[in-house]
Amino acid sequence: ITNKTQYFQLKVGELIKNIAFDDIYYFETSHKIHKVILYEKNGTHEFYDTLKNLEHLDSRFYKCHKSYLINLQYVKAVDTKNRKVILINNDVCNISFRSLREIKRKLNEWSEINILQQ
Repeated sequence: ITNKTQYFQLKVGELIKNIAFDDIYYFETSHKIHKVILYEKNGTHEFYDTLKNLEHLDSRFYKCHKSYLINLQYVKAVDTKNRKVILINNDVCNISFRSLREIKRKLNEWSEINILQQ
């Protein structure tokens, strides 16, 4: 199996930046209208887009809340009582009530896919 790295292309001013999917922790809607914040291993980037456009990027990304699109490979823990997901960089994202059951299934699916690819 060839594990070809996939990239998210982002325009920052006049620069076009390629960020590996493996480096992305999550996306969050910005307080600025029509903007999204990307959180990755080397920092954050704010750009014009919507989570709706991004949610089908790859199977590893899951929209757990109207404001968050998380990378399932970086989930450290799920706090079902407080409806929060804790990522390996210790950032905390909300989980919508509707997504609570689904996130467990998605995490299991993602783990199984990862085991098969190794």
